[in-house]
Order: sequence, then structure tokens, then C-alpha cells
Amino acid sequence: MKEGNYKADLSITSNGGNASVIIKMTVQDLIPLMSLSPMSLNFDSDTNEKTFTISNNGEGSLLWEVKSDLPEWLEISEMRGELKPGEKTSVELSINKDMLGSEKNEHNISITSNGGNGNVLVTVGINRNVSSIIIDVNETINKNDSFDAKIKVMNINDLAGFQMEIAYDSTILEVISIEEGDFLNRESKTYWMKPSIDNKSGLITGIACAKLSKGGSNGNGTLANIKFKAKNVGTRLSENSKYQTS
Repeated sequence: MKEGNYKADLSITSNGGNASVIIKMTVQDLIPLMSLSPMSLNFDSDTNEKTFTISNNGEGSLLWEVKSDLPEWLEISEMRGELKPGEKTSVELSINKDMLGSEKNEHNISITSNGGNGNVLVTVGINRNVSSIIIDVNETINKNDSFDAKIKVMNINDLAGFQMEIAYDSTILEVISIEEGDFLNRESKTYWMKPSIDNKSGLITGIACAKLSKGGSNGNGTLANIKFKAKNVGTRLSENSKYQTS
């Protein structure tokens, strides 16, 4: 039955009298809702394949399709599909690095559907423009103090995104929170991935951010702000911390 309002008169006759009943009914279409995760993927020098997920969080059948304007260096496993309510599918991306240009390569994959549209930003060219990354703690710290540590980049050119993990000594440090810095989002909107904090192992993973517009940022600035609590004296970060930028 098509979407709309319906009305009918039901007549009832009997040897004890007659009656009429009015019946009203409204029919609504079930609406799908597309969700993409993650919305940004960075490929480093050792990675050629990654995946993102398309989910249907609505109540109707979702019909999705990838816009066919992909660059020659980017291949995708599925260009279109259908998802029932609650279903999801993993879409594989692969990079042909022999076809990459000498400059930073990026592409916004456009996905349309009857449950909304979205984009997944793909960036290739990790570790090209790094000048220096420093961790700045500009205060004296005592036991049980909370303090801020800024992850800063210095003398950078054309920075469009970054990903990192931070290792620390969990016997003397506890992470309270980590938030995006203001370097990349000064001139455009960004996608900030919520990191995972493990205070037992002393590790923050999944720190990632990417600009949603073309072009990168230049100069100096803060990539992320970490709030720590000093559990004991001798607070320090580990030498096993890893940083990657693009």
C-alpha cells in the first residue's frame, strides 16, 4: 500500500437495526538511514589496503552507491549495494602507489543513498612533511596534580591530517582526557576520531584527525591536548610513542 491517508465507511445491517462505522488509516514509508565509519582513512608507506563500513540504522531498505569519479590510484571493492534495516557491509579500499603523484594525494569518496549522503576522505602520503613534533608541559608538577600536555607541531608545511599513539608510564601517570587541538580546524572543519585510553597499559591509541577541505595547514600549532594526573613523582612519557602526519 502506498504512503498516504486512507478512509472507508463500513456499513452494517441486521434485523436489529443498521449502523455505520468510519475507518481511518495512515500509511508511512519506512525510512532508511545511512551511517559511515570511519569518515577518514590515512594510508602510510606500509599500508595498501583499508576498509570502511556502511550501516543502515533506519527502518527501511537502504540503497547506496559510490560516485564513479575515483582517481586511478584508488580501487574499491563495491560500488553499490542494498542493506536491510540493521545490516552493515565492509567496503575495501586498495591503493596503487605506482600511480601516485609526487605531491600529496587525497580523494573524497562520495556515497549517495535513499537514506542520506556522505563522504569518506582518503589521504595518501604519510610522513612527507614532518619537521618536528614536541610534547609541551609548561608547569611544575607535583603528586596528585592534574596538568595539560600539548602535542605541538613545528615548522610544518601543508599538513592535512595526522594519526598517532601515545605511550606513558601508567605507574606514575593517569590520562583523564584527550581533545583535538586548534591547528587543523582554524581554517576548515575537521574529522576528529575519538581515541581509546588504556590507563592499565599506559597507552592512548586511535588518535587521528583530518581536514574535510582541500589543502593543508602551515606553520606551528597544537594537534592535541592531553589532560594527565600525576599519580607519583617521576612523571614521563614513553619513548615508544608514535606519530604520523600527512
